[in-house]
Amino acid sequence: MIPILPGNKPVFQVIPAAPVKPTKGGAETASGTAKIESSDPANVAVELLKGDASGLTFTLSFPEKAKPFTDVKAKIAWTHGDLSVVGTLTRTGIDEDLQGGVFKQIA
Repeated sequence: MIPILPGNKPVFQVIPAAPVKPTKGGAETASGTAKIESSDPANVAVELLKGDASGLTFTLSFPEKAKPFTDVKAKIAWTHGDLSVVGTLTRTGIDEDLQGGVFKQIA
């Protein structure tokens, strides 16, 4: 796994506690309507992974000049319709104060 450190871009998957409602085509997807936000975008930027039709994967990026990690307490929030998954970033992942599901680091 890519370390959660300045200069790196680890990839995470959103796993909502409730299933994502199927689109008209029947696939479970949040693409086009999913949103991801960071409470501290200057030090922890988030972006949905381009090319992922599910809308359930995203990258974190940390500028080289980001605050020391111990000072960063960013909340990450993913939303799609009435679903939301929220958690606080730590050195080991987005694994504190989780609500509505989990964030799993996949790269």
